Amino acid sequence: ASEMVAPKFASVCDETLKYCSSKDAMVRKSVAAIVPLLAACDPRSFVDSEQGRFNLSFQFLVGLVREDLEAEAFLSIGKLALAIGGASFSRCLGQAMDLIFDVLSSPKNSNIRVELLPVCLEATGMI
Repeated sequence: ASEMVAPKFASVCDETLKYCSSKDAMVRKSVAAIVPLLAACDPRSFVDSEQGRFNLSFQFLVGLVREDLEAEAFLSIGKLALAIGGASFSRCLGQAMDLIFDVLSSPKNSNIRVELLPVCLEATGMI
C-alpha cells in the first residue's frame, strides 16, 4: 500500500490533514485513524516535512481529547508513536503521558475514565 502512496505522499498527507478542522466528528475520527497509517508509509518524510505534518497531527490528536474523543485520540497517538519510532516521538512523549494521566485522574464522569483505562494502557504500551 505504501508503494501506491509514495509518489503522491505529500499531497495525500496535506489533503488528509485539511480535514482536521472539519466540523463533523466522524470526519475528525477518520482523520485520526488515517494519520498513523500515513506516518507509517514514510515516517521520515512525515516527521521532517516543512509543512510540520507530525506536529500538526499530534496537536490535532491532543485536541480530540479535549473534544471527548479520547479513545480514538489515544489509540492514534500510540499508533503514531509506533509508526515514526521512539526517537522521533520522544519530543512529544512527556505531553502524551501527561495527557493520559490527566484524563485518567480527572474527576469528570469517573465511569468514562474507567472505560478509558484499557485504551490508555494500550496506547501507553505503544508509546
